[in-house]
Amino acid sequence: MNSKMKKQDAKILILSSDPWRDQGGDNTSQQLFSDCPKENLYSLYFSPEMPDTKSCGKIFRINEIGFPKKLLSPPFQVGRELAKEEFLNPRSVAGYAQNPKKKLFKKLSQNSFVSFFLNCARECAWALGLWKEHSLKRFLKENPVDVIFFPVSKWAFQSLVVKWILKQCGARLILFFVDDSFTYKSVPPYYYWKQFLFRRLQLNLVRRASQVFVISPKMKREYDAVLCRETVLLTKPIESVPEDAGTGALENSDAMTFLYAGNLLYGRDRILLKIAEALRDYNKTHGTAHRLKIYSRDPLTPQVLHAFRAAGRACELCAAVPYSELQTIIKKSCDVLVFPESFDKNEKRKTWLSFSTKITDYFKSGKLVWAVGPRDVSSIEYLEENDCAFVAGDLPSISQTLEKIVSGRSEHAKKIENVKSVALRFHSREKILDSLNTAFGE
Repeated sequence: MNSKMKKQDAKILILSSDPWRDQGGDNTSQQLFSDCPKENLYSLYFSPEMPDTKSCGKIFRINEIGFPKKLLSPPFQVGRELAKEEFLNPRSVAGYAQNPKKKLFKKLSQNSFVSFFLNCARECAWALGLWKEHSLKRFLKENPVDVIFFPVSKWAFQSLVVKWILKQCGARLILFFVDDSFTYKSVPPYYYWKQFLFRRLQLNLVRRASQVFVISPKMKREYDAVLCRETVLLTKPIESVPEDAGTGALENSDAMTFLYAGNLLYGRDRILLKIAEALRDYNKTHGTAHRLKIYSRDPLTPQVLHAFRAAGRACELCAAVPYSELQTIIKKSCDVLVFPESFDKNEKRKTWLSFSTKITDYFKSGKLVWAVGPRDVSSIEYLEENDCAFVAGDLPSISQTLEKIVSGRSEHAKKIENVKSVALRFHSREKILDSLNTAFGE
């Protein structure tokens, strides 16, 4: 690739665990490359689910569910390029809904030892190389790329796929660490051997990468030291923050709406339950009608679901809605956005360096933010350092912080202004895309 090629002129292959969806789910890649012609963007993902996007020109899917059949019948293909009508109008295609086998995998993974076994089995299945098919080689040959953009995941097999693709096409590599997949702090002791091998593979990619991006200031401090190179901050960009964002909120201090939208993984469901219980108790004591609305596609266990229902009118569980519809709900009927992280040490390992894309979505709304979670987790630390949110740094302080939110109206305007300021200074579309554009000219 020409070292001076502009991002908008480059053919870019973007890898991801899940398919692209413009309305719902994580759309960070779509936002980062929104200034590129869609015909120059190619997506390669590892999931049985179907995409729903108009943001890229071509899509290749590797479906690991087909590995057993591939072993029994070698001519069977686990990877293929999707026809445009499959991702432009996916609901007309069978298989759009989440595969039940994936749901079973998630359920079994809740047990740490079962999860360890399944994860090892999954990595071994990919290590067999059943995905190195003629269909993938043909896709890479017919669609030569200049740059591979790889958001590094916890799965070693994805790094193996990237390493193999680099041999096939000789493109430049740009890495983006969105979670801590490198340090030993992110895994329990019985995973250290796996992490040792995975680090060697990642270091190989880091040496080959023309640029390495990281998602949080805390991750940058850690990774600059362990990778022995300068990394660059990159987050989901914010188009703009409306001038009137946040104003007019909290007008009815006796019936405030707290809202959370996102996954319920990493123990977030338990923290949301504590918040719902705090709201219930506050309402009972003060005769108020505050409530927490949760929008998520993730199922709850019967025990947790029963506990949420026990919170009564203080909590409302809602089905996930498209991104555009959610933004309308936040603008019109939300007073406080909730950001939860678990205090459980095993869950903290997974999130301690992460920076949730939800935060930039929250900033864009200009609404008041209530963060509940450990102060040394990257996302919570960032919000507190920039005074962008009310923060409950431990479970006992949830009720105390709720009191401040409801009664401490003098602090509301200051925190909302800080949200706007941080959004524009560090996460504006212009700033973020400039950082990414610079990587293509180096």
